[in-house]
Amino acid sequence: MPFEVLHTTYADNRWCPPERAALYESYAAADPYRHRVWALGLWATKQTGNEFYPGFSRAAHVKPTPYLLGVPIMQSWDANSMPYCAMLNAQPFRPAPGQLQIRIFKEYALRSPNSGLAPTAKQFLHDRKVNNWQSSELVLVGDSTLRNRKPGDEHQTDFKDIEAAMLPALHSASMALWPRKNPGVMRRRDFVNYVLRGGYPGISVQFDPDCVESIADMELTQLGVNEKFKEMYNDKALGIRYQIRGHFSDDVDYLLTTLLAPEYAAFKLMHDG
Repeated sequence: MPFEVLHTTYADNRWCPPERAALYESYAAADPYRHRVWALGLWATKQTGNEFYPGFSRAAHVKPTPYLLGVPIMQSWDANSMPYCAMLNAQPFRPAPGQLQIRIFKEYALRSPNSGLAPTAKQFLHDRKVNNWQSSELVLVGDSTLRNRKPGDEHQTDFKDIEAAMLPALHSASMALWPRKNPGVMRRRDFVNYVLRGGYPGISVQFDPDCVESIADMELTQLGVNEKFKEMYNDKALGIRYQIRGHFSDDVDYLLTTLLAPEYAAFKLMHDG
């Protein structure tokens, strides 16, 4: 049965007193949970002290992040199709010597029936042309399991499917940094939180406010037993069960551990012994 979902906030209420609006917006810095619920009108999980990314702060890491002309784009892909195919786009920008801004400016979260690697690539190529992103060289990273052979076809992989779908935007080294083994979940968690907390002077990470799924993942993904807690959803309409959270935060993990490979190697060596 067709249906329509309308999302509204206090900003749509013409009778909302200015002092109430100011209160809701003040939560952005003082109480990210209340800001998410009362100002943005989004579902939220109460902070429990068990967050996977306690180093993430909406006040510190979410800010307008427009595309920068000519700066390379690093794209990060996760191995999933439900509830969406998660793909992030970031630009590593050096505004001054010794400084590195990791600018996450665009996410793709195409849902069924448009979910999947090929539709996501097609939408990016469309946006690349429309928004004049062609001057930026493209580098792809992502989940190493996308290199695994598909069941029943030993010559085909999702990695090759992405490469084929993205071919018009690629150069000879675009796929060279894609990892062959994913970094360990808990160690990369420690590293990403260290980066987010400013562990490396001069290195910062920021998300555009329109990257709503990525921001929600960073805020709401919970810690399980030596991994991310796999919150599952039973979709009766589609007859499938899938993991709700963790897909875009996986993209962030792959992005940071690849882009900051020397720092991650040193961090891992120091903590693993």
